[in-house]
Amino acid sequence: RKPHLVYARNICYYISKTELDISLSKIGEYFNKKDHTTISYGIDKIIDMINKDPKTKTDITYIKDKLFV
Repeated sequence: RKPHLVYARNICYYISKTELDISLSKIGEYFNKKDHTTISYGIDKIIDMINKDPKTKTDITYIKDKLFV
């Protein structure tokens, strides 16, 4: 798995849950039948990265600004 793709996918999980309030199982369906535990793990990874790396928060803010104009 390529790290930049995993990072992007996990950000999608995070935004889908936090901004759109989509259930974990529904997010999993959208992403090729991923299990809800996979989605939860990805979201937790992003939350951890937000707390440790300011670039992650900047990336998410940039994406949200583009999506939710």
